[in-house]
Amino acid sequence: MPRDIKLLTIFVSCSPGLGTGAQRSRIGNRRVEPKLRDSHSVEFRTMGWGSLVPGVGPDAQAVINNQVGEDYDIYIGILGHRFGT
Repeated sequence: MPRDIKLLTIFVSCSPGLGTGAQRSRIGNRRVEPKLRDSHSVEFRTMGWGSLVPGVGPDAQAVINNQVGEDYDIYIGILGHRFGT
């Protein structure tokens, strides 16, 4: 019997060079267990910096915002041991 499965997109970002790469790769490589999909009819897809390409804009954040848009449901920001400047 066919059923509807909700696909949720998760955008994951982290500061480069602050020792957060291992955490980022763990999230990006995770697979939702079939039990969760079967019991709650939900699947997750992750996206991050790897899908972005260099560009030109008024500032670096504008280039990122143009590519990412609002095409994600959940945002996860990973902070290292340093925050700010």
